[in-house]
Amino acid sequence: MSRSRLHNLDFLKFLCCISILIVHSQFDLPNLPRTSVGVEFFFVLAGFFLFFSFDRGEIGVDFAAKRWIRLMPVVIASFIAVIILHKAGLIIQRTDVKDVLMTVFFVRNIGLFNDVKQLNFQYDNSHLWFIGPLFWCSLFYFTLFRSNMTRSAKYLITAFLVYWGYSAFLNFLRPLPRTFEIMRGFGGVGFGVVAGSFASAFSQYFHFREDTWQCRLLFTFVEIFFFVTLIDQLFINVIGRHEHHLKFYPIVIFFVLIILFYLQKGYLSRLLNRPWLGIFGLWSYSIYAFQYIPQIIVTRGNVIGDMSAYLEWRISHPVVGLLIVNILTPTVLGGGIYYLVEKPVGSLLGKLYKKVRLEKPEMTETRREAL
Repeated sequence: MSRSRLHNLDFLKFLCCISILIVHSQFDLPNLPRTSVGVEFFFVLAGFFLFFSFDRGEIGVDFAAKRWIRLMPVVIASFIAVIILHKAGLIIQRTDVKDVLMTVFFVRNIGLFNDVKQLNFQYDNSHLWFIGPLFWCSLFYFTLFRSNMTRSAKYLITAFLVYWGYSAFLNFLRPLPRTFEIMRGFGGVGFGVVAGSFASAFSQYFHFREDTWQCRLLFTFVEIFFFVTLIDQLFINVIGRHEHHLKFYPIVIFFVLIILFYLQKGYLSRLLNRPWLGIFGLWSYSIYAFQYIPQIIVTRGNVIGDMSAYLEWRISHPVVGLLIVNILTPTVLGGGIYYLVEKPVGSLLGKLYKKVRLEKPEMTETRREAL
């Protein structure tokens, strides 16, 4: 990608993460959105950035290793935290060996081994189901676009997989047993790859055009329209609240908004492209991975959750409970995990992997530069 880090997209990722926390909350408030489109954004955004990695000269082994290094430190830390809390008697939930192995080897919800107890507080870390589809679908598209197939064939296969995946997501097509989540992955990541190709083409087109104030004003209007619509879909859900055939609507919003924020031709995309806003997006993965720890301690019949005073307070002040237990606490915890685990451990593992790869005699100069 021929530009600095896109903090505005990081901020959008944080907003989607918060919407997921709200959906996973156990607070029964009538105006809370009950949609999982926030997860679709992570798939689409992963495919978007994946598109710009096709020309880096990486091979499949290096790509897979970097993805594992990116995803696993936080996951393992989450497992360890649950085990420690369970052994200390603070929570009744536990993590078993099968739970760890299914996640670490990316086989959960890929069609072979499915976790049928998703979002069940008695079986922790089930919310990490998306890592398997994310990993294998990203690796598939990376291999596809790095192959010697013609460009038209690559995009034809991608178009078919996007159609196949989202047909299941929209209930237009009955998926094969145990394949629903992997189909979501193929659809979302593939859609993101297409978004990346559009963004790249538009970027080259607008590079040769004069950046007039009329153009900036037009882009600003379009950015505001799609951004407000995204907020509605994530937190209000007025449009299409009861219409299943509109489930694809927010995904189209992601598609357009990602391209607009990448181009940064309008004032809104530039305004939100601030490092201090992007920081929250950097935390989003750790926030997502650790979201259930404060929730299960406080709200699900554990040591603290059994306190009658808290339960009465939760019923009397549900909005405050939602903000503190389900949003504020996971955000602060996730920020701490990012700086204590995700960033330093990922950096250390990345350096070790690079050192091992560079020491191999068969390593070519091109692959050295890619690493």
